[in-house]
Amino acid sequence: MGMEKAKKVLENHKELMAYFIYTNNQGKLQVWYSPELEKKIVQ
Repeated sequence: MGMEKAKKVLENHKELMAYFIYTNNQGKLQVWYSPELEKKIVQ
């Protein structure tokens, strides 16, 4: 599916939450979490 399509699915399904760990184009680890999950994380 890829990151961009996954983000679009999550935009359309607010009931879902996701936390992705992936490598960027330079091979470095990156993280991304859905806005709904971000609301639940205490910073």
